[in-house]
Amino acid sequence: MTANVLSPGAISLATADQSSLLQQTLLGDALAASSQDSTISQGETSSGDLLGSASQTTGTLGEPAAGTGAVTSGTSLLDIAADLDLDLDLAAPIDAAIAANANIAAPIDAAVSANILSPDAVSLATANQDSVLIQTLQGTASATTDQSSLIDQGELTGGATTP
Repeated sequence: MTANVLSPGAISLATADQSSLLQQTLLGDALAASSQDSTISQGETSSGDLLGSASQTTGTLGEPAAGTGAVTSGTSLLDIAADLDLDLDLAAPIDAAIAANANIAAPIDAAVSANILSPDAVSLATANQDSVLIQTLQGTASATTDQSSLIDQGELTGGATTP
């Protein structure tokens, strides 16, 4: 690194020559193993209507619902009372294994030259680099997984009906 400060007509020259031989050897194994045994039971649905009373209505068109009082007296167009029972049985057992081997080499070379408030000055910077990289990777990357799942999402028992 070189610099000229307040030096009219000066010459600044920076050089950084690098020659390198880099030899890396990685001997080893990357092993990953995962085993999952899962039992998931989400219960049963008892007998009855699947949708409860979704089709039940209170009153008729233009007639106020019972118990609404004077607020809706004579002004309601349609009164509906609906109950909806929804059962979702979701299960997603997930198993994973990951293994990896890596070998990285990064020789770095730099040169900096600057002229600060130096009229008619010259600033040069060169960074020559000659590098030989020899990388050897001996080993295995192995990932295994074993998954066993028993999923019981329930069953309808009794006389289930739909409206």
